[in-house]
Amino acid sequence: MTSWFDITTWRPPGGIGLAEPDKPAGLEASVKVVHKALEAAEKAGVPSDRIVIGGFSQGGVVALLAGLSYPRKLGGIASISGWATYRDDLASKINPANAAVPCIFCSGTGDPVVEFALSKKSGEVLESALGESVSVMQVKRSEHGPHPSEMQAVQAFMIKCLG
Repeated sequence: MTSWFDITTWRPPGGIGLAEPDKPAGLEASVKVVHKALEAAEKAGVPSDRIVIGGFSQGGVVALLAGLSYPRKLGGIASISGWATYRDDLASKINPANAAVPCIFCSGTGDPVVEFALSKKSGEVLESALGESVSVMQVKRSEHGPHPSEMQAVQAFMIKCLG
């Protein structure tokens, strides 16, 4: 498998949408891999609150769940073209250490891979779970790739988190 988790069985007719599994097979294993990488960074002397994790598409999905469930406070979480998993009970997955972690969630209104309905719902779930610590950015784009404005926003976000 050349992805963070298994989507080969979904067979969506178009993009990935609300009908797809909320807890995809292999997601938890990927979260554990990220947690181990975060622990290694800490052992190397990087304070956890100086670490911002992020990802694109499936990587954004994993970054969200790994960051929110990590047991020590992180500097921030960034997701571009990802989506929230555990949408009905995300709050139960959030470790208190990251209940107010700064987070930026970017999505495209015309993304052909991640349907906007899923992106919109994910943004709402994150806002409900994180309140003012999350910034939801919806960009008019028709590709499954970051718009320059999203990259600029993530750069500014990282500078703010680590500044």
